[in-house]
Amino acid sequence: MNRYSTPSSRRPAPSILAAALAALLASSCASLSKDFFLNKQVDASFKAEAVAAQGVLAYEAELEEAGDYTKVAEVRRYFEVALEYDPDNAKAGEYLDKVDGYAKRFVGAKLAQAERLLAKSPREEAEDYALIVALQSARAADSSNERVNKLLKEQKGVKDKLSAQYLERSLAAAARANPPEPAKGAPPAKAPSPAERESALSESYLQAKKALAVDPGNSKASRARDEALGELEEGFASRAAPVKQQIAAAKYDAAKASYAKLAAFDSGLGGAFAEPRRELGYQLYLSWAKSLESRKDLASAREKADAALALKRGEEALALRKRVAAAMSSIESDAAFEAALAELDRLIAKGDLGGAQRRVASLDRAAKDAARKAKLAERHAKLRAGIKAYYDRGVEAYRAESFKLAIEQLNVVVAIDSSYEQAAEYLEKAREKQKLVEQFK
Repeated sequence: MNRYSTPSSRRPAPSILAAALAALLASSCASLSKDFFLNKQVDASFKAEAVAAQGVLAYEAELEEAGDYTKVAEVRRYFEVALEYDPDNAKAGEYLDKVDGYAKRFVGAKLAQAERLLAKSPREEAEDYALIVALQSARAADSSNERVNKLLKEQKGVKDKLSAQYLERSLAAAARANPPEPAKGAPPAKAPSPAERESALSESYLQAKKALAVDPGNSKASRARDEALGELEEGFASRAAPVKQQIAAAKYDAAKASYAKLAAFDSGLGGAFAEPRRELGYQLYLSWAKSLESRKDLASAREKADAALALKRGEEALALRKRVAAAMSSIESDAAFEAALAELDRLIAKGDLGGAQRRVASLDRAAKDAARKAKLAERHAKLRAGIKAYYDRGVEAYRAESFKLAIEQLNVVVAIDSSYEQAAEYLEKAREKQKLVEQFK
């Protein structure tokens, strides 16, 4: 009987025990060998089921979602171990084939790319780099591929030349960032500005990273990369600090702008700080979603929860997203709708037209029947009747060059009635003026 056969008499049913074992595996930091964590008293079929279940998660996260070809061997090992426990485990057999298929497709694509570049003569440096990186990537996914290994051996001269060039550039950039002490009696070298130093460190890191892409075993390049990255951590931390402060102060729009600067910095380094950056972004949007949920702005809360989940599939964001969906569903009931209308009327009476508009928008999306839409139309009319004060304050703030206040007031006007007076024009001009003010600062 082969590894794909699954006779019902031998196939164990899903069980709480198998799920518990899978959870234990997920939390284990031990290396994945056949008996690395499972109690000998547990039936082999349950062991296989637990390991295969964790392997499926790894396959989906590392290969399908992240596309990390370097994890092929690691992911494959889950299903190998599962089949050692139970050769008839269908899930392990199925996913072992999927992993092998993924590796085959990936290696095939990289080999095709390499062949195209090999056919070109002469090649520029960037093309030589792409050629060697394609071959190294293919070998990372399948180290036993004979064609890949043969081509890498043939192109060793190109690889060594590129590796040396990139390392030399990395070290030269590091020297610009950290000028050596002058000889005794010699005038001190001019110290680079903080911006110049960060730029030089960034170049040093990126050049060392390229050296390692063509020559993964280059220890000098590895050291240069790590040294540059260690010093660049200060730049990351300085950009992360205001994001954290603004999240704590519930200034989410400002935190979003600061996070964009942080993301741009990390993008310039090819995602060197991707993991802590994503975690910080997750915390930003999760906190924002919680705040919106507490204010009953459910549609916006759902949007921010989705933004958090796009960065990380965190349990807290998933739970919040589920809560918000359930709450939005409940709004469709008459009782909940009437309660929401009462809250809307309270906001209008208080003069909080911004909050009222957000509530109207949320209810508008949930309202399906004509009766509810008619009630909301009455509130829309009340909002339009009350926006003159916001418009007047916005125009007055614009003329006084208080552009942030103008934007805040006119945003409310335009959200309620985009055609009101010259609100849209003033809002656009206020935004442009505020950008100039920030650039000047």
